[in-house]
Amino acid sequence: MQTTRLNNGIEMPVLGYGVFQITDHEECQRCVRQAIWDGYRLFDTATAYYNEQDVGKACREMVKDGAVSREDLFLTTKVWLQDYGDGKTMQSVERSLKKMGMDYLDLVLLHQPFGNWQAAWRELEELSCSGLVRAIGASNFTEKKLEELLDMARIIPSVNQIERHPFYTEDRYIARMKRMGVQAESWGALCEGLKGIFHNQVLTRIGERYGKSAAQVAIRWNIQTGCIALVKSVRPEKMEEDIEVFDFALTQDEIREIASLDTGHSEIIDLENPVTERLLLKAKLLA
Repeated sequence: MQTTRLNNGIEMPVLGYGVFQITDHEECQRCVRQAIWDGYRLFDTATAYYNEQDVGKACREMVKDGAVSREDLFLTTKVWLQDYGDGKTMQSVERSLKKMGMDYLDLVLLHQPFGNWQAAWRELEELSCSGLVRAIGASNFTEKKLEELLDMARIIPSVNQIERHPFYTEDRYIARMKRMGVQAESWGALCEGLKGIFHNQVLTRIGERYGKSAAQVAIRWNIQTGCIALVKSVRPEKMEEDIEVFDFALTQDEIREIASLDTGHSEIIDLENPVTERLLLKAKLLA
């Protein structure tokens, strides 16, 4: 697994396995174990996914069995809006640690840029100095919100996790994040299967040159253009396929060809829409 160095010196894998919407506990644990066998080392969960305990249990089992060491793993979780500020952010991270059965987390993100995220960031900064969290960052922060965060932050976020795929390239924003010292990470590297991405003519044609699928080309494009990619599948053969992207490289012409697919707008969630903000602020997690 290849890695990239974050702004605090920590090495982070450039490809990871996400567990969003894997709600069956046994299936989630099976998938994480399979992912470790396949070579994945970055795992992305969140309080809002209700499966932190499954990720933690599977990882602990694989460490105990000697398949991997804890130091080889890079575990990410996210704090939900209802736990922003007033000491609740720290409590949320402590609950995540307990659920996962871990002594520390590699990365903790603020899940959305709404509500009292400023107070939540202050608490993450304290946690980053405690040894419980190795790196802190943001998720779904638009360019404007990230600028606001950078203006008030004592510790620059290491990562900003955003929607990014061939149909929403965000190239200018990613280049700006790089100048800011913030690592871009895509939670939608395969556009959640939308817009016929697995059969897209451009991606398929490029893939045929290397004996790769359209999905593998999209993942490789993300990584090669400086964005950490998260993928998710519960099918073992697809999980294995998604990680086999380190044995070929796209040309600059191919990268430009893929960039031509950009629609210039989100295909999954419009974070600039006030309705989105209201809905997310109303969403309350169960205990």
